[in-house]
Amino acid sequence: MPCMRVAVVLVIALAVTSCGGRGPEIPPFARAQIPHATPDKRWFGEGRLELVAPGKRLSCTALVRGLGHGQARLALVSDEGVLLADLTAGPAGCTVNQKLAAMDRAIPLLERMLRQAWTAHDGDKPTPSHDRLAASDGLDTRWYGGDPVLLRAVEGDGLDLEIGDWRPFGDTLLPWAVTGHATLGIVTVTIHLNKVKPL
Repeated sequence: MPCMRVAVVLVIALAVTSCGGRGPEIPPFARAQIPHATPDKRWFGEGRLELVAPGKRLSCTALVRGLGHGQARLALVSDEGVLLADLTAGPAGCTVNQKLAAMDRAIPLLERMLRQAWTAHDGDKPTPSHDRLAASDGLDTRWYGGDPVLLRAVEGDGLDLEIGDWRPFGDTLLPWAVTGHATLGIVTVTIHLNKVKPL
């Protein structure tokens, strides 16, 4: 009987945490808004990447560039000035321009974060779901919510993402932070920008 209680508590906890990562609900007065993801503009941002895994921790400079045409680029540089990884993402997928062998296991996580947070999702056709909007491409579900209605979370592919800290950028908004949680939250990767400028 105690095992049954533990199993029920675990199922409830997983259900609550899986719903909680979808971002805020859309208030009734904002439901007519057009949902927005990252603008398809040219920009450059500088910040930090923090990766935490059992027995490992990585902290380095993250340079993110919006290239326009639905593309973005991410370069990670150690505090000693060594280029750790350089990736480009767009509608056709991701390209690893350069990387150290030590970054091999992190590359899929970084590709996903770059593609989902900082490339354009113009083809999304979100539909209402639980007081939010959801757009699915078969592999991932992108959740739009809040006021203004913005891309707040992405689920699927073994790495759930939270996209936030949306700040004004010209006549639109740009996310300054993305956090990925993998393997039941054991691995956490965060990229948080601290400077952004248009190009």
